[in-house]
Amino acid sequence: MKICTFVLGLANHGEAVKIGDQVYRFSVTGPSSGGAFTLLQTSAPEATTLGVLPHIHKTHYENFYCTRGRFQLWAESYNSTTEQQTRVLTQGDYGAVPHNTYHTFQVLDPDTQMTGVIQPGGFEELFVALRDSYYNSSTYANFEPSRTNSSTGTNADTISSLEEYDVYAQLTWETRHDANYAQKYLNYENGYKLLAPVQKGPQSGGNFTMGTITMSAKTSNETVDTITPKQPLAFQLEEGQLSVEVDGESAQLIQGDVLFVPANTTFSYYATVPVTKFLYVGGGADGFDQDLLQNSVEWEYAVYPTYADYSA
Repeated sequence: MKICTFVLGLANHGEAVKIGDQVYRFSVTGPSSGGAFTLLQTSAPEATTLGVLPHIHKTHYENFYCTRGRFQLWAESYNSTTEQQTRVLTQGDYGAVPHNTYHTFQVLDPDTQMTGVIQPGGFEELFVALRDSYYNSSTYANFEPSRTNSSTGTNADTISSLEEYDVYAQLTWETRHDANYAQKYLNYENGYKLLAPVQKGPQSGGNFTMGTITMSAKTSNETVDTITPKQPLAFQLEEGQLSVEVDGESAQLIQGDVLFVPANTTFSYYATVPVTKFLYVGGGADGFDQDLLQNSVEWEYAVYPTYADYSA
């Protein structure tokens, strides 16, 4: 089988399946890597239960990397030569689970993504077999906004029957146990803008406003947003890509890029890829977010709808 080079954009991370509240996307499968490894992304909301029941792998070496949000990882050597380890992983943190290691995890933040690297490749077959359904979203939402309050993908009977996939249940192993999130609002006037203000004008004494916005990608039947903010405004890109135009000059902003716009300056902006997220900071009490919030509805989820043309 020929192994080919390929690039996957944000809008196409490969096949995806849904197990409970978790969505697994397979970027690099065993066959596509020649059996070298599997690279996958797991997106999920926060949960009050474990993400999977405790188990070990005898053949596969599993690696956890926190791409977004937070999750707690527990691990302990099967032969008990070391004490149980647990850490809360945040963006950029990494955890390794070698062969014959008890392990499990729990998603803690309302919008969390774990990147998994499993060696050797082919481990994605487990998730395909366990799927509740294949996952599709016309807006490329990370996962479904509604949730069951439990992201455990398998019950005790099911996980105990998965040894053919190198999953050996350890149901008697117990994890050791030695939040307040920003209110969210959904603006759906022109595509989706999910606002999470952390400072509104009154909270700051009228000095500034601050928060994050997560946008859906602009579609062919949507217009470009053009505004003239009353106060100075800055954007810092966290994820995705934002196209902006100011005074006839255009730019494509990616992670870490910053845009500053003086007060009373007209500019336009739109997301070129799904789930584009940026931090905004506006001067004064009547900042950039005020008009958006006036035309938004309260939203209890960390992602925008999975379909277009939502209406309250």
